[in-house]
Amino acid sequence: LTLAWDKGCRLLALESDSVVAVTLISNGCPDAHPCAAIVKLINRLMMRDWQ
Repeated sequence: LTLAWDKGCRLLALESDSVVAVTLISNGCPDAHPCAAIVKLINRLMMRDWQ
């Protein structure tokens, strides 16, 4: 997402084969979760003004 944003690409289609990843990104996770930092980063990136 960072690379796409930096290159000016604003229209993306994202896919995942991980239900766990999608659930964490969609619902968030506790700060103590090992993936909390990356999940928060992804959520901040997804909140940008994408098309």
